[in-house]
Amino acid sequence: MSDQRSPLRPKPGPLGAKPAMPGTRAVPGPTIRDTGGTLPCGCKVAPDPEDNKLRYWFCSPHAVAYEMLEVIQQIQPLLEDLVNNVSSEYDTTAAMEAGIKARRVVKKAKGDWK
Repeated sequence: MSDQRSPLRPKPGPLGAKPAMPGTRAVPGPTIRDTGGTLPCGCKVAPDPEDNKLRYWFCSPHAVAYEMLEVIQQIQPLLEDLVNNVSSEYDTTAAMEAGIKARRVVKKAKGDWK
């Protein structure tokens, strides 16, 4: 195929190498053959029936990943408000844990893996 395009994310380099783009982390995925294949999540690389070029077809969770991130970002202040402004007899442990997880997911999605 003469239609060579650069990968959507940088290829992982040697151990300790810095990613090509700042704020990103190279996370190696499965190897896909030239003929395509399906990933464990449901995403697949397969020929497009219209032009027969290999295309990346997203599974449902990956197709809405940016929308899920947006929702988590909108929910985060609500969780913090719930934890900070609730009566003393209400157990806020679940809300606190959800808030911590939401913060962690948002940081990772924005490229901060610390």
